[in-house]
Amino acid sequence: STQSTWGAREMAWMCDEFSMLTGHHDINAQGCCTGKPLSLGGIKGRAESTGFGVFVTTRELCNDLEILKQYDIKPGLTGKRVIVQGFGNVGSWATRFLHDHGAVLIGVVERDGSIYNENGIDPYKLNAYREKNRTILNFPGSTSFPSSDEVMYKDCDILIPVSYTH
Repeated sequence: STQSTWGAREMAWMCDEFSMLTGHHDINAQGCCTGKPLSLGGIKGRAESTGFGVFVTTRELCNDLEILKQYDIKPGLTGKRVIVQGFGNVGSWATRFLHDHGAVLIGVVERDGSIYNENGIDPYKLNAYREKNRTILNFPGSTSFPSSDEVMYKDCDILIPVSYTH
């Protein structure tokens, strides 16, 4: 895969470049970039914060009895089947939080293809696999597809369209 990921290191470089342009004494220079490492003024919990927001929104929606009643859906996350489009920072964290609260990740859609397992995909193991292999394809225990359409339109309870990794 030719995917590249911008992480804390790259954001530190951007912040450093901006500081050189504006002058290192400018107190606002450090605020030019988010996602910096903690040692350079980053914020603890920043990496997972957006994924946590997706989780909280999904959890609250799955507990809104008035909405659920309209669609004859049982409340709670336990056993809800999840497909996520995009397993970058937001998608990987959101699925970990959902998994921790009983939801079952069954499909992941990415730029280079998609994977599916109706019995569930462990998002922690998938994240480690993706970091090592730079792809989600051929994740053990899942079926890989060369396109996103194969999984994107499978039956699920929760579809989370976040974004593809770059």
